[in-house]
Amino acid sequence: MKYLMERTRHILQRIREGRLKELLSQWLWMAKYVRRYWLHIGGYTLLNMTGSLLGLGTSMVSRTLVDSVTGHNSGLLGIAAAAYVGVGVGQIFISAIRSRLSLKINLHISNGVRLDIFHQIIETDWESLSAFSPGDLQYRLNGDVMVVINNILTFIPSLCSMLVSFGGALLVMLQNDPTMALIALCGAPISLFVSRYNICRSPMAEFVMKDLVRKAGLEESFYIESAATSREELGNPVYPPARRQLAEHGISCQGKTARQLTREDYQSFDLLVGMDWANLRNMERICGGDPQGKLHLLLDYTVRPGQVADPWYTGDFDATWRDVLEGCQGLLAQLAP
Repeated sequence: MKYLMERTRHILQRIREGRLKELLSQWLWMAKYVRRYWLHIGGYTLLNMTGSLLGLGTSMVSRTLVDSVTGHNSGLLGIAAAAYVGVGVGQIFISAIRSRLSLKINLHISNGVRLDIFHQIIETDWESLSAFSPGDLQYRLNGDVMVVINNILTFIPSLCSMLVSFGGALLVMLQNDPTMALIALCGAPISLFVSRYNICRSPMAEFVMKDLVRKAGLEESFYIESAATSREELGNPVYPPARRQLAEHGISCQGKTARQLTREDYQSFDLLVGMDWANLRNMERICGGDPQGKLHLLLDYTVRPGQVADPWYTGDFDATWRDVLEGCQGLLAQLAP
């Protein structure tokens, strides 16, 4: 209750500071591109939903196949095996189309947004522009474009995909075992934080989240890990500056070593949370897509969606700490309101 009150005060303070107004203006800006590319986004959303249905179909066919092999329903063995292969091929086909369409939308939207920003820069008073460094303008031209594209390509399709996956799975469970379905609705969230190397941002997120969960008295209700999308640092401990940053806030990461994300993790965890756009792309590649809408960015759970600052390049672990803490607080508020 205390945490909820503090969180409410924090949100109200942000609203008074004008963050809500700023967020609404950004949404309106992005809505312009959603309207412009609604046909592409609609097709991408339908493909995501189809992938979710095929994922659910795989689970149902797998059950039938197991029953056939174990002799409970051996008459359906051939049909179940053919259906299993067919659904698998369908998932590969849908994933390939989705990847191609995603690239096409990326190119269309990025070119359009960059052109709009470039026109605004040209029409802006040059004296006003002198207050910004060329590097900042370049970052805005590239970084803000990627923020818009990611939000357009992930929010609506992921939301629809998640609703289809949840609704379909719940209907199947209610049909077979209503009691188990209700238990599943109250089940513990299982979260996996992901970054490139798993020695800075994702372990910080893992142990910050564990600390928040412990302080909220919910330690028994969550299972939290972190992983890497690359192999460069596998087996290495948390990067010393990141370890010191955690220690300054009374958080230990003793014994943590980098491990790699696997395709099996997609089935094992309820949420896979990346730190930046590159993480999200690599997570989708490793997991073979995101048919159940499990892949998200940590700062999507805050009032300022975007990328967690990477101290590997910036050297600013304080900024990373603030991003990670705010993201984890937002995630916890959503999972355990």
